[in-house]
Formats: sequence, C-alpha cells, structure tokens
Amino acid sequence: MKKSVQTVPKITLKQLAVFVSIYQTGSTSRASEELHLSQSAVSSSLTELESRLQMPLFERVGRRLNQHPNAHPIYIQAQAILGQSLTLEHY
Repeated sequence: MKKSVQTVPKITLKQLAVFVSIYQTGSTSRASEELHLSQSAVSSSLTELESRLQMPLFERVGRRLNQHPNAHPIYIQAQAILGQSLTLEHY
C-alpha cells in the first residue's frame, strides 16, 4: 500500500519575515533596512511569496504599497509561523 506524500509548500521563512516587515513598516525600503537585505532582495521575496500564494498582498500605486484585503489574514498566519519557528529554535 502506497503512502501519499504530503506536498511541502515552497514558502520560506525568509519570505514570511519580509512580508511581515513590509506589512509593519509600509515600505520595501524600510523593510530592507530592518532586515539588513537589499531593497531588490526584499522586492523579489515579496513577489515570489505573492506568486506562491497566487494572490496579491499589496497594491502598488506608483512607488507606494497599499495593503490588499488579502494581506491581513496572511499577516496573522505569518506572525504565528515565525513565532513557532523561533520557539523551535529554543529547544
């Protein structure tokens, strides 16, 4: 009897941390400063996360990012996942 292999999501903790930082700071440049990453790396990480989730998290208006209605529930989950990963590191 074959066991079904559970598909592992390709979302990374880094992508979630980048998203949370952008959500909290309101900008990729401030998130890049907070996370000590280039702005390009932060933008790429957000784009990849939105692609993996198949939904927008921010609406781009010129150079500004406005939270999309999808963002809040993802933010709550991302914070929980990041918190759990920190708890695992302390074992």
